[in-house]
Amino acid sequence: MPAGGKRLRCDSSVRAESSPGTLAVSGPSLRDRNELPSPDTASPVGTQSSCASYKTHRNRMFQHYSVFNSKEEALEHPYPEMNKEEWTRVYNLFASEEFQRRSAINKENRAKLKIVHTSGARSFQCTRALLKNPESDEISPALLYKKMHTNKDGMWTSEDARENFLEEARLQIEEMRARQLEYEALLVKRSDMEQTMREHLQMMEEQQRKKDEELMQMMTEQQRKKDEEHRKMIEEQQRTLVEQQEWRMQLMTEQMRE
Repeated sequence: MPAGGKRLRCDSSVRAESSPGTLAVSGPSLRDRNELPSPDTASPVGTQSSCASYKTHRNRMFQHYSVFNSKEEALEHPYPEMNKEEWTRVYNLFASEEFQRRSAINKENRAKLKIVHTSGARSFQCTRALLKNPESDEISPALLYKKMHTNKDGMWTSEDARENFLEEARLQIEEMRARQLEYEALLVKRSDMEQTMREHLQMMEEQQRKKDEELMQMMTEQQRKKDEEHRKMIEEQQRTLVEQQEWRMQLMTEQMRE
């Protein structure tokens, strides 16, 4: 029986008339463009949830198709809630040469994948937005990788994925250590700068203190000199006054003798 296909293309000429739980296919053959209509609409829906529902519906029909070993047996067992005519159209699509060729290519490509993520059709950006911490609004690359490459039971999708996670975690730890070292170096540098500033401030204060002392000494010395000059001037004046008095006394004595 043919292998499972990965992608089915859209046929704009195909019309689906459906009610809840029923897929009705009409119009030209589905072989034209290899597309299965959405279970609820005539064409694939653009929203993420509808696309996921469409792919699930398509895969379930293909799994049902793959169970049978012959066309006759498959046509005798239509997909649930689908009449034989509708099922025949779907069967012809799955059995078409183009669909089989694409299925084989997709199967070969999947076999080459060493690492498989578990997010399905959801993009990495969307998964990151859903998993990020609501408080910090962030998620680490290692944790995001783990969430996208482990199954619901917590098992890794492959050994390569586990090794990649360990390598990513190691790199993240090394990066955190490097940042810690940079932070510590900045703290040391800041401490050194603060110490240098304190020493510089102390030096400036010491220089200012010495200048103040020198200024005070200079002012004291100037005042001492002024006082000394004033004292000498007073003494000189007193000596002159005494000499004048002595001269007058002598003069008076001489006059009296005469």
